Amino acid sequence: NHLIVNGQSMSVAGLTRYSVHGNSMQPFGINDGQTVFVESVEPEKLKKMDGYYPIAVFEYKTDNKNDCDIKLRKFLTFVNLAEMDLDSLFLKYGKYLSKNEFESEIQERIGELKKDNPTLDGDYILSITHRYKLSPSKYHYSIHRADKIRGVVKYIA
Repeated sequence: NHLIVNGQSMSVAGLTRYSVHGNSMQPFGINDGQTVFVESVEPEKLKKMDGYYPIAVFEYKTDNKNDCDIKLRKFLTFVNLAEMDLDSLFLKYGKYLSKNEFESEIQERIGELKKDNPTLDGDYILSITHRYKLSPSKYHYSIHRADKIRGVVKYIA
């Protein structure tokens, strides 16, 4: 129930443990085979942590037996899709892709989100992951409904 973090014993009681499969978070310090300890968090609490960019845990239902329903993603920011300024988002967060690639990924994801919520109301989160299986590997941006967030990574072992 404890981890040693920077020489101090830290309680992990109440945190959810997940084994990491894959290296999509490797550029952000989480590797295949590690264990992450996740603190549950509500989107409203995350909004108050201005400037805090955690590794977020999202949960999605999947029918594909080879796909996990828990996803680790690098949290970037909350976005209001009705008032989103793609140019500003690209300038602040889009450093890993060309402007056209960034806009294409965001527009594609918005199209998918409209299937479930045509008005795109509510809170959304912009995230990034690393697609290490592609050759060459590349970063991938996505947008998630805020209610899909389950927590943030507090410790990595």
